[in-house]
Amino acid sequence: MSTMTNTERWVRVKPGNPCQICKHDGFCEVSPDGAIAGCMRVSDGAFRTVSSALGDKYLHRLTDEPREIPVARPKPSAAPVRDVMADRAVFGIMVRACAALPEVATNELARRFGPLSAPQIIKRFGIGYCDGPALVQALDAAGRRQDAIAAGVLRRDGSVPRSLLGHLLIPHFRDGLVHDIRIAGIKGIHESTKEISLPGGYADREIADLFHNHDALKDIGEDDTIHICGGAYKTMALAQAGLLVVGLRGEAELSQGHIDALHAAGVRTIILHIDAEDPKEDQPLSAGRRLGLTKAERLAAAGFVVRVAEPPHEPGTAKVDGDSLLRDLGPRAVRDYAYSAIALDAWRVVIGVESPGAPPEIVGRMERIEQENRNLRALQVASAHLDRNKNFKAQKPTIKAVVYEYASKLSRNEIDADGWIRTSRPALAALSGGSPDAVGDHLEEVSQWGVGIHKDVRYEEHRRVDDDGQVAVERRRVLLLKVDGRPAEVLMALGGDYAPPRAINKATGKEKETWGGKREPCPRCGSTRTRTVTYCGDCDLILKETQHDGEPGNELPTDEVGNVPPTPIEELAAVPPTYPYVPLANVREDEAEDLDTWDPNFCNHPGCTQRLNPALGKRFCWQHREAGIEPEAPPLKPLANPFPPLDDDMVREFAGRNSLAVIDERLAGLRERWAAGEDTDQVRATLADWRAIRAARVALDAARPATIGAD
Repeated sequence: MSTMTNTERWVRVKPGNPCQICKHDGFCEVSPDGAIAGCMRVSDGAFRTVSSALGDKYLHRLTDEPREIPVARPKPSAAPVRDVMADRAVFGIMVRACAALPEVATNELARRFGPLSAPQIIKRFGIGYCDGPALVQALDAAGRRQDAIAAGVLRRDGSVPRSLLGHLLIPHFRDGLVHDIRIAGIKGIHESTKEISLPGGYADREIADLFHNHDALKDIGEDDTIHICGGAYKTMALAQAGLLVVGLRGEAELSQGHIDALHAAGVRTIILHIDAEDPKEDQPLSAGRRLGLTKAERLAAAGFVVRVAEPPHEPGTAKVDGDSLLRDLGPRAVRDYAYSAIALDAWRVVIGVESPGAPPEIVGRMERIEQENRNLRALQVASAHLDRNKNFKAQKPTIKAVVYEYASKLSRNEIDADGWIRTSRPALAALSGGSPDAVGDHLEEVSQWGVGIHKDVRYEEHRRVDDDGQVAVERRRVLLLKVDGRPAEVLMALGGDYAPPRAINKATGKEKETWGGKREPCPRCGSTRTRTVTYCGDCDLILKETQHDGEPGNELPTDEVGNVPPTPIEELAAVPPTYPYVPLANVREDEAEDLDTWDPNFCNHPGCTQRLNPALGKRFCWQHREAGIEPEAPPLKPLANPFPPLDDDMVREFAGRNSLAVIDERLAGLRERWAAGEDTDQVRATLADWRAIRAARVALDAARPATIGAD
C-alpha cells in the first residue's frame, strides 16, 4: 500500500500524462509516488471513494511498487496572502472593465446561442471579454493590483496571463457579488472553448457550494423544483428558455456543498439535464449518460426526487445539448424536452441499466416512452428541415400545427378507425399563432397539394334543452384531419426544395407568381433588393431608411467598376405598367408643371394608361421619360419651395433622439447625393436641417457633465 504524508500533494493529470483509468487529461489526480490514481469518472474497480471539492474521487491501485512521477512544486512563500472578499472586489472590477465585447466575441456567442438569443444572454449574465490594457488600468485605478495578483488575475509583473487575455469571462453572481469568474476560449482562435477556473481551490475561495445562476435558488416555488445542468453555457440556454435553473462547473462535478445548498433552499425535485450523444465504441453508455447516472443516483441517495431530461438525438449525428437546441430550434424546443423529463428509475430502464426486479409492464411502458421520444426527435428535425424551404412561407405555421396536433392525438390513441382526428380551427390557430380564418384558408390550400395532409368537415346533431323546456336539435360543424404515414415524414417531404403548385388568386382567377416565400422581382430590372424609406409627413425629412437584401442570384449585374449598366430602351418598352408609390414630392422648379393643363394622375402620352403619383408633379411615366418620347409641353409655372427649414424645437428634439454618429452618417449620405448631382430643394433643405441638428447635438453633449465610474 502506498504511504503518503499530509504535506505531499497529489499531481493533476494533463495532456501527455492522462489518467490511466478513464484516459482523460483533466480533473483526475495521481498520488505523489504514482501508486494510486484518483479518478473522477470511473468507479468500477475502485477500492475506496473519497469526497473532494470537485465531487467523488474513486481511488484505484496502479502498482504495488512506487514509481517516480513529477511532483508539483510548492508555491513560493512570497505570494500575496489571499483574501476572499478582495477576490470578489477584483472580480467585480473585471466585470465592469471588460463589459465591452468586440465583434469576434459577439460572433462566438451568436454561434453558440443564435443571433436572436445571444444579445439578451450577454446582457442578462454579464458576459465579458478580457481586454488586457483596460483591465490593468481599472485595477490600478482602484488600487487592487496586489489583490489581483493574489487572485490569479495578474502576474507578479502586473501583466495579464496568456490564459486570460482575449478570452470570454463568465461571472458567477451570488447575492449581488461576483464570487467567481470562469474563462472560456473562442472557436478558431483558442485551442479549446471549454470553461476553466482561475487558480486556487474551491474550498480556499469559499465557492465549493457555488452554482452558476446561484440566486435562482431564492425563487424556488411551491413545487420545490429546480433544473440542474453542467456548465455555464447550458445554464444560460435553459434560463433563456424560461426555466428555473442552476449550473454546475462541469458534467462530472457535484460536491457535498452543492447538495447542502439545495437542501437549504428547500428543493425537493430536481430535473437533471444531460447531453445527448453517441457512446464510444468500447462503452455501453455515452459520456453524458454515464456522468448523468452517477450524479442522479447521488442526488437520489441524498433524498431528492430526481428526473432526467435528455435532448432529442439521432444516432450518428453531432452531440445535442441545451444551447445547441436554443440556437437551432428556439426556446420552445428547449422547454419541450425539459418538460419531457422522466423519473430516474424509468430512465435507468430506457438506457439499459435495468432496475432490479422491474415489472414487465414498467419495461413495456418505458419502451413506449422511448418510442415517443424518438418520434419527438424526428418531428423537431423535420420541423427545422421545413423551415429551410424558401418556396412558400405563409402556410408553414399551419402545417406544423396540423402535424403536431395529429402526432399528439396519435400518441394518446385519440384517433378513429380510418385515421381521422377531431379538432377545430381555433385550436390550430392557438398552435400556429395565426387567426382561425387564416388557418382555414391554409388548410384548404395544403389539402390540395397532395402531400398527405387531408381535411374534412362533417356535421353532427346535438340536442339541447332551451329556456322553455323544449328539446332543440342543432347541427354543428366538426373539423377532421388526417395525415398519411408518420407525421415527421410529411414535414420532411415538404422541406428542402419542395415547390407547391401555383395558387389561384380569388380576386382575378389567375395563378399567383409565388406562395410568399420569395420576393417579387422588380418588373423593370429583375432585382429583389428593396429599400424602405420613412419620410416626415410635412417636410419630407428622412426619418428612417432600411435596406433589404434580395434573394441570392437575383442581384443586378455590374460592370468592372461595380456600376449597374443601364437597361436598354427595347427592354423597358416590354415591361408591363407598374404603380409605384412615392411618399412625398421631389419637385424641381424647372420640372414643375401646370396641373390645370396636364392630368397629374395618368401619363399624358397619347394611348398610355400608366398611373402616376400626383405628388411628383410629372407629366409622363418613367418609360416615356427615359425613352425621351415627350410631346410639346405647355409653359412651365414655377412652384414655391415646399421644404421650409425646421424650427428650433424640432432641431433640439432630433438632436436629443439621434447620436452624433447617426447624424454624421446621415450628413455623409446627403453630401454623396449632392455630389452626384441631385441638386434639389429637398436635398438642400434636408442638408441644412441636419447641419443644424449636428450643431445642436454638439452643444448638448458639451453641456452634459462628464461621469466617471469609481469603485
